[in-house]
Amino acid sequence: MESVGSRRVSSKYQVVVEEERPRRQRRGTAEILRCYPVPIHFQNASLLDSQYYFSAELPMSEMRAPMAFCVGDNRTYSGYWNAPLLPHKSYGIYYQAVSTANGETKIDCVRVATKAAIIITQLTTPYIRIAPAAGDKQLTGAATRKPEPEQEEPGSDHTVKIAGSIAGILLFIIIFLGVILLMKKRNGGGRSGVFCSISIVCEMLRQQRCVDVFHAVKTLRNNKPNMVDLLEQYKFCYEVALEYLNSA
Repeated sequence: MESVGSRRVSSKYQVVVEEERPRRQRRGTAEILRCYPVPIHFQNASLLDSQYYFSAELPMSEMRAPMAFCVGDNRTYSGYWNAPLLPHKSYGIYYQAVSTANGETKIDCVRVATKAAIIITQLTTPYIRIAPAAGDKQLTGAATRKPEPEQEEPGSDHTVKIAGSIAGILLFIIIFLGVILLMKKRNGGGRSGVFCSISIVCEMLRQQRCVDVFHAVKTLRNNKPNMVDLLEQYKFCYEVALEYLNSA
């Protein structure tokens, strides 16, 4: 809040609590901040059907050192009861300085928080610090406008990584099911031969990005007879190689 000491003598500070009720507001119209010249006690707020009441009045002469003030601490300040805030209601907390000079009264006010603690750290130039609730960032100054959430950048790299992981998992499942199927259909060296062929073909695809499946299987078969000796085994190796190439 702007210092009032440079232009006039500030006589007292007041803390005002206003219950926030739903109300209609036209689009494009800004909310005008108004001060509270009429002091209303908490006990009379309901009788007067007033949405606000004074929770404290702090004479500047008594504020010789920094002090902490908590709204709703159930204490009395200069005859004003700082009543506890109801948890199911929303309140606006206002801080205003009242000065009197040459018979003229001047009021400066600012909205500081909603259900928060106010710490007065200076005497001549009041500086408001809001002690927020758990999880909220600390706010200082006269405004309580919440920062707009930052827009997250498109996670294209993250999406690509997820897609690659899914493709790898699907390929592993296909290979695993194919090996189990061949193991059920045939006994002997053909089972391990198909698995070895698929491993060699996939490794060549990973390093060279191209492979002659027939040549790879034929070379393995010449080195280790009876490894791939059925047409369906060769076709399966070829299909796995294509699937791996498409997903890589």
